[in-house]
Amino acid sequence: MSNFTVSKSSIDSLLKDVNQKSGIEQIETIEIVLGGAQVLTVDERAMLYKLLFDKVYSLGDEYQIGKALSNYGYFLTLTDRYQEAKDSIGKAIEIFKKYDYKVRHAFALSQLSLLEQRTSNYNKAMELNLKAYSMFDKDTISKYIREFNKYEQTKRDSIGFILSAFTIITTDFGLLFYELKDFDSAEDKFKECLNIAEAIGDLNRVAGTLSNLAMLEEKKDNLDYAVKLYLEAIETAKKVGNLNYIANINNNLGNIYSQNGQYPKSITYYQKAIDFYAVNDLKSPLLSTQINLAYVYFLAGEVPKAITVAKESFDSAKSLGSLQFMSKGAEMLSMFYSKNGNFKEAFEFLTIHKEYNDSLSKNIYNDEMFRMRTQMDFEKKEAQISILSKENSKKQTQFTFLVITIVLIAIIAIIIWNRYYSISKLATLVRKKNDELEHANQILEQSAVKLKQLNETKDKFLSIIAHDIRNPLSVIIGISSLIQDKQIIFDDEEYDNLNGEILSSAKNLNDLLQNLLLWSLTQRDLISFNPEQINLKGLIDNTKDLFKINANHKQIKIISSIPTGMTIFADLNMLSTILRNIINNAIKFSQINSEIKIEAFENEYSTTLHIIDNGVGMTQEQIDLLLRKEKSYSALGTLNESGTGLGLLLVNELLAYHDGTLEIQSKLNEGSTFILSFPQKK
Repeated sequence: MSNFTVSKSSIDSLLKDVNQKSGIEQIETIEIVLGGAQVLTVDERAMLYKLLFDKVYSLGDEYQIGKALSNYGYFLTLTDRYQEAKDSIGKAIEIFKKYDYKVRHAFALSQLSLLEQRTSNYNKAMELNLKAYSMFDKDTISKYIREFNKYEQTKRDSIGFILSAFTIITTDFGLLFYELKDFDSAEDKFKECLNIAEAIGDLNRVAGTLSNLAMLEEKKDNLDYAVKLYLEAIETAKKVGNLNYIANINNNLGNIYSQNGQYPKSITYYQKAIDFYAVNDLKSPLLSTQINLAYVYFLAGEVPKAITVAKESFDSAKSLGSLQFMSKGAEMLSMFYSKNGNFKEAFEFLTIHKEYNDSLSKNIYNDEMFRMRTQMDFEKKEAQISILSKENSKKQTQFTFLVITIVLIAIIAIIIWNRYYSISKLATLVRKKNDELEHANQILEQSAVKLKQLNETKDKFLSIIAHDIRNPLSVIIGISSLIQDKQIIFDDEEYDNLNGEILSSAKNLNDLLQNLLLWSLTQRDLISFNPEQINLKGLIDNTKDLFKINANHKQIKIISSIPTGMTIFADLNMLSTILRNIINNAIKFSQINSEIKIEAFENEYSTTLHIIDNGVGMTQEQIDLLLRKEKSYSALGTLNESGTGLGLLLVNELLAYHDGTLEIQSKLNEGSTFILSFPQKK
């Protein structure tokens, strides 16, 4: 655990109350206070978490330990301590996975997604949210919402937690869509959350969701309706004492009134938010709101106040090391000092802003520096001329001639400079427009390619849905109908066979859906690639276990000869998917009562896997079709097993992430060898 800075507070009474309880009651008491921790300072929360960890570790309950780690990670995220937060939530996820605590696991993934979102890693955040979202059964969620008030209190508390976790994940989806400017999808998610929160009486979530919906209306320029929603959210948050929500909403109201030119109202709401952020040591929102307040003071003509607030924000950003807020603060100060006529300070802060913001236009930067340097040079020369005029009053004629000469030269120089500057500016504008046209053409070309890929993806999905998903579903529906109608009486053996058919169809359907989901992620560049050193023998053994039933059904032995301790540098999830698809194909095309061998070799350049079967084999033409990356190829197995060909298409795409290769060696009616090559870690 990290060291905490603890302040003396009213929590002393809580400590006495906790010490009078025992075991799990102590933990529950602390969690209740943390659940309403909007009225606590950061130090007080830290103190409570330290106490909580002391209790859960002394109790030795891993579920309680995982829950504490997960919630502590969320607290660290909100205080911008991202690496510590990631470590804490990661440990919680390991515990929840170990004991199959699915709801807590999904909830922790959602907390990790929020962390990635706050650090602008939207692809990773979307991947984590999708994984968490898929862990809930949507029909069960709908039933819980409809019948929530019918359950007894104990059952309602349990279901309430499940629904709260689901709304948090759905909210994160909405916020991701908002960041990606897909406002319609964001609105759908937020309204879904609002319905659930109102159904279970979660006023915190109601307030937060109303605020999110108000943000959307603000983006649509429906400012009056946005204000109405924000005020409604504040009233809801007041009912549960959620001061953090109220502060965030005050900041948003300040933004709206600033846009409307209602500066006094804007300043009032910004100041309310700043007071809360400062007391609770919430650095990022504090800096952001200070910059907003400084700009409103500037717009209202109160430049000295604007400078004071902006300077305070800039100094805080420097101590925090936030380049974003340092750059913005420096830009504001440069503008404010320039307005006051303090060109030296304006120039210094403009230089600082340039250092932290390379995206600032070079021409604007150079023009501003030239203007300020000219101004300072002019003031210096004016003072020098005044001194010279006093010292050389007897040589007035010569001095006048000298001044006239200097002025004429200056005028000529200015004329030449202006012509040069105008030509340069025009040339720069032409180049910029040409670059914009070229960029637009590139975007159009990329869009055309993307559209073609999307059409191919859509056609592939429709083909799979029309045939390969419908077939196993038809088997399941057909057999289930026979059993339900009871028109035919089956003996035990027939029931076993029917159950086997249902199980096989369901597993095929599940494998297909998993491949479809992963393939769709690769098509949209949403998949995360995290290579690491993996124990190859352990992974192969685990993968073999997944296919025991399928292999036994065809009396096939899967034999692996992987050296103990051999590792491979790859993404664990991707490599698992690759192996599952290759081994599944080997079983599909192997003869009954045959063998499949898995071997591995390594050298200083690569690690190579060989999957060898004694199946039907292939012609060179079939091999060429399989290795095509733009289209899939499928054939029936030795027991007429069907497939989509999506598996090998997915294998090729996942191998590309690793810079790996797939080679196929085969002879018709003799079998095939699939050779997977992965480069060693550089």
